[in-house]
Amino acid sequence: MTAEDLLYTLQQRRSIPIKDIAPNEDVAAHHLELMLEAANWAPSHGQTEPWRFTVFTGTGRAVLADAFVATYRAITPPEKLDAAGEAVQTQRAFTAPAWISLGMRLSGAMPEWEEMAAVSMAVQNLHLMVCALGYIGKWGSGILSRHDLIASAVGIEPPDKLLGLFYVGKAAKAPAPGTRKPIQDKVKWVTGA
Repeated sequence: MTAEDLLYTLQQRRSIPIKDIAPNEDVAAHHLELMLEAANWAPSHGQTEPWRFTVFTGTGRAVLADAFVATYRAITPPEKLDAAGEAVQTQRAFTAPAWISLGMRLSGAMPEWEEMAAVSMAVQNLHLMVCALGYIGKWGSGILSRHDLIASAVGIEPPDKLLGLFYVGKAAKAPAPGTRKPIQDKVKWVTGA
């Protein structure tokens, strides 16, 4: 791979809304393994490797659906709870063919922010492999994706933390091209005489 190939791969990475996932398109198990292996090669200070993942596919997504519904019930005011809201949460779990929980095991050997940075780099590696394999995905980090009930459902108990959920699928339509402001606007050079 050339430097230009790598830059192209980075430029093609997209975070795509779940509504843009094609229905009935599975993610091959060996592709999920490649995604996770890419994540496993992230750097971590002290080689703590704090990333922890749980993968939900097929009927296993029912566990996630149940956790979504339980969390919806826990965070929604009683007067706003309804069967339609619960159905949305159940359907959400089955919209994406694969879900990966993004956990962080705290080693105690390194500051928490460094462990979080390592997990973030692991997720970046995973996301790049997702795109390289022709899939789309997104790291969801809202309250529903990090709630204690979801953490428990994916096997994460304190002091470890759930940093969100990553969903993977095929795109229903081609993602829009990415844009960035010029790097020159974000860099200051300090050079010798």
